[in-house]
Amino acid sequence: MYVRPSDDDGINFYQDSDGDVIGFEYLLFAQFEFVGLSVRKQAAKALFEDNEKGGFLKQIIWIIISYMQMTEEQVEIWSSDANQFVADDDDETFNYSVRVAAIDLLQILLDKFSEQALQALADTTKHFIEESDKARVAGDTGWWKMQEACLKAIGYVSDDFLLAIQDSKVNFDLSGLFEHVVFNHIAATGIPFLQGRAIVFSSQFATFLSEEFASRYVAATVEAIQRIESIPVKVSALRALQNFCRHLDTQYVAPYQSNIIEAVATLLNVTSEDSLILVLETLEFAIKINNEVTAGYEHMIGPLIIDVWMKNPTDHLVVSVITDLFESLAGNTAAYSSFQARALPSLVNIINNVTDSAAIASAIDLIASLVKGGPSPLPSSYVEHIFPSLIHLMLIHEDRSISQSGEVCLKYFIQKDCGHIAQWTDTSGKTGLDYVIQYIAKALQPKESESAGFLGDLVVKLIKKAGNRIVPVLPELLKAAATKLEGAKTATFIQSLVMIFAHLMLNQLSTVVEFLNTLDINGRNGLEILLNTWLENHESFQGYYSIKVSAIALSKLFLSGDPRIQGIQVKGDLIVTNSSRIMTRSRSRKNPDQFTYVSANVKIIKLLISDLQNSSDSDVKRSELDYDEYDDEDSVETDDGCDEWEDVEEPSPFAPAEDYVVLSEYLDKGKDLDDVDDDPDIKEDPVYLTNLRDYLTDFFRHCAMQNENNFVQLCSELNEDEQQKLQSLVNGKHT
Repeated sequence: MYVRPSDDDGINFYQDSDGDVIGFEYLLFAQFEFVGLSVRKQAAKALFEDNEKGGFLKQIIWIIISYMQMTEEQVEIWSSDANQFVADDDDETFNYSVRVAAIDLLQILLDKFSEQALQALADTTKHFIEESDKARVAGDTGWWKMQEACLKAIGYVSDDFLLAIQDSKVNFDLSGLFEHVVFNHIAATGIPFLQGRAIVFSSQFATFLSEEFASRYVAATVEAIQRIESIPVKVSALRALQNFCRHLDTQYVAPYQSNIIEAVATLLNVTSEDSLILVLETLEFAIKINNEVTAGYEHMIGPLIIDVWMKNPTDHLVVSVITDLFESLAGNTAAYSSFQARALPSLVNIINNVTDSAAIASAIDLIASLVKGGPSPLPSSYVEHIFPSLIHLMLIHEDRSISQSGEVCLKYFIQKDCGHIAQWTDTSGKTGLDYVIQYIAKALQPKESESAGFLGDLVVKLIKKAGNRIVPVLPELLKAAATKLEGAKTATFIQSLVMIFAHLMLNQLSTVVEFLNTLDINGRNGLEILLNTWLENHESFQGYYSIKVSAIALSKLFLSGDPRIQGIQVKGDLIVTNSSRIMTRSRSRKNPDQFTYVSANVKIIKLLISDLQNSSDSDVKRSELDYDEYDDEDSVETDDGCDEWEDVEEPSPFAPAEDYVVLSEYLDKGKDLDDVDDDPDIKEDPVYLTNLRDYLTDFFRHCAMQNENNFVQLCSELNEDEQQKLQSLVNGKHT
């Protein structure tokens, strides 16, 4: 068996003419890849699905588990190098090995053959545990490797495995495994890798554990991280604690919160790189268990995470977790006062005295976390001392990261304490709002880059919070935004600017339209510029809330019946040519895509039909995920009508189509959260609470019944597919 790869053990490695290594490992990689590709071939299906005793699928999984065993080299390296163990043992590791290749192949088989593969895995595990127990009795010192590999394999697919057992689709005594194997291994202090694997395994099945077992395993894990010095055990305990905090009810982990915080805090001073990230992530879970307990440890946690950040201000992975920790502590009212007082001096020192742009942007992000989590109004020192430093920095710096981080931070300042910013003045009498408007005007200058991706959010927040205070300068800001929009190229920046006008149109439609119509920007009408850019880019807008704002604002534009809107011509459908010539880049430049041109109102109808279709599809997908996610009859794994797509001549380099379907469903399921960012203003906005599908359905029905703005006649300009979709959707039929 492949457990000792080294030159001393007689396994030689060679290089081909290109310098690539040729050896036993690479032969295994090729074989595993071949089997993985064969799974997709229709011709091999019967071979894999042979369910008789000794079937091919069971044999393959038998081999997979065998090659998942740790090698002597891995044992040696991982025993002394925590960072390497953390990196290699992660489910998403980029460090390829035979062990990882075997796990990848196991996942392919499980994706394809589901319960059959799970049952084969269960049977193989039972057999190997029995055989390795015999080896242990016989004195084989490596007996534990096979059991560790079995627990690794089942733990990797724990969700599917547990569900299959609960649905009686897999026959396996999981309770017996825990009682007679797993708990004994947790006490196996002389075999750290097996002990660590048992700890992680118990956490992967946290939802399966009874109350007694849950408390027992959490206690054992906490004890392991406190008392055991072995690297594999400590790393495994950290991973397990994250799973327990994620999946178990708070009552099981709350009694140990103090122990966890103290143990993890001691590790922060002695870890680095990958292991540091793991420790920080575990600390993040721990401080969320009980805010009052966490507040009692702020004097310990605060200095440690600030020190970690000061040592790694430009490490994006470290900064990302530190930012999450800052947000958690800032959101803890019991800890906020002491923590922000401790953190701010270091952060302000960075933005005032450091020249490294990445470090400055990181400091601004952490300040934004403190502002976001702080009370409203903020402590006076924020506006009196931090705001001036921030706005001065943003006015003199051209760095993209500083601009983007600063805009987000300014948005939170405006949200939390706009009144104080309006009242604050410098020695010249210039107010805080004057400075904010000065920055916005600077960012909107035609010569400025489009790096200010959050500028629109800042302007919208300023308009909502400042109210009458900015009325005198609002026309100039809007003119600058429209001027910048004319030459904008970046999709995210275009969306950012369009959202300014979309938000205003929700409540002041006629005023905004009238204002834009009076603008002359390089010989073009402001309303024409906005509508052309908006309607061309609406379909690429990101964020469910932003899409709602855009769609509802467009519907109001249509309902206004303003003839100036109807008179504006915009791009319609792509004109498809019948040419069979291959379009090279040079030909594409000489012959760019051609579009039809339609009135703005027709384009609005087209876009809203698409939005209605998408919102209906999303609702169906969310429903399927909620109720039928594991329904075999509806699964993409069914045989009906799909076989002919599997038997292709050459294996595709891309993942199967069903993988993308599942991914898109999960993206759709969570898309209503992507731009809310815990913003209470958004969550209270009636637009956010609006069901877009119902709103657009009512909109189209009303337009059809009342023939609003010549709706019926305009629909004759839709293509056949759009007309059918509109008819079907309005009549309540999903296509």
